[in-house]
Amino acid sequence: MNYSNKWTDRILLAIQKAYLEVKALIGTKEGNQKHTIGAGGDLTLEIDKRAENLIIQTLESYNEPLVFVSEEIGKFYWDPVAKQRFFKFESKICSDYVIIDPIDGSTNAKRGIPFSCISVAFADGPTLNDIQVGAVFNIGTEDLFIAEKNMGAFLNNKAIQCSQTKKLASSVGGTDIHIRDFCEPKIEEKNIILKYARKVRIMGSSALEICLVADGSLDFYIDFRGISRICDFAAAYLIVKEAGGFIINDKGRAISKSTNKFSIDKRYNLLVGCPGLKVIMKKKLFPDKYNR
Repeated sequence: MNYSNKWTDRILLAIQKAYLEVKALIGTKEGNQKHTIGAGGDLTLEIDKRAENLIIQTLESYNEPLVFVSEEIGKFYWDPVAKQRFFKFESKICSDYVIIDPIDGSTNAKRGIPFSCISVAFADGPTLNDIQVGAVFNIGTEDLFIAEKNMGAFLNNKAIQCSQTKKLASSVGGTDIHIRDFCEPKIEEKNIILKYARKVRIMGSSALEICLVADGSLDFYIDFRGISRICDFAAAYLIVKEAGGFIINDKGRAISKSTNKFSIDKRYNLLVGCPGLKVIMKKKLFPDKYNR
């Protein structure tokens, strides 16, 4: 498949190198070796560290200035002239960003459950609307979801689209929710949509679940825990948008309006869905506003 953006092939090469490095470590004692807490706030495992190192080093080798935003190491500016990483820098120094989650679904990977992925996005500016390339690679199945802006979304080189589902009662959704929340009143407040869906699945990788919305396997994905970071969904954001889907927050606003400069610290609530469910979901979430 021919790509229009030079960074697409570069990202795919970086992902392939990372995959070859970590695939034998999935579910092993060596791969599960614990390191420090990463910049995103989660415990870094050996598989996370190795995948991240290879992706970053591969993309640095093209000798172009980049701002990296990654789950483990954090945010830094790569100066190709000085061959140095600067963790303190002026935001205007560079307009190109790479947003990485080296292993999304680390718990699944740790246990050998085949539902984890490598997620990488490239943006030519500091917001979600500036993302030009998004790639999500399923480590367990070797499936590749990819999108370039205004070029559509693809799964293993075949074009994909969100489902045509228009009824919440017939929908199948994905979610990430703490099991203890099912025993608390807030599931009624924050996750009311789950109550109306036909079926709900909890799979443990937000990037992959958003991609399943993009290819029509799921009709929606919801995570209102307020812990999602930009690295978790940047690549999948472009993929689902190019497949015709929507992604909003718990206030009903486009998620792109609440992101700027790809902060590693900011947390998000996410509601992702096929186009036919957007209005009905907003009505369920905000009855006072829409049911007048």
